[in-house]
Amino acid sequence: MGKVSLMDLDPRWVGEAWTKNTFEDGIPFGLSFKCPIAGCPVEHIVVPFKIFIGYDPKLHHIWTMIGTSFEDISFSPSIDATRNKQGQPTGCLFHGFITNGEVTW
Repeated sequence: MGKVSLMDLDPRWVGEAWTKNTFEDGIPFGLSFKCPIAGCPVEHIVVPFKIFIGYDPKLHHIWTMIGTSFEDISFSPSIDATRNKQGQPTGCLFHGFITNGEVTW
């Protein structure tokens, strides 16, 4: 098991650049951060917390987010980046939590 501050993982709010669509309200719909596991082939993990343009409930998860900044943000349920919503492997090694700005796995 590991633990690191989200701030150490280059967190970014996700919006228009990720979807390549018009982001109507200017408010981010997700969080991106570097995978904390050494040797993981996936560079950034994206965690959507609200419905976005192109959202498909068959393809995308939406997590519950609490907090106002990278320092106090929490997501539920756990973030399993090892598989997509169809259960297929993604190549990522991360399955863990973000709680009060701390990433654990």
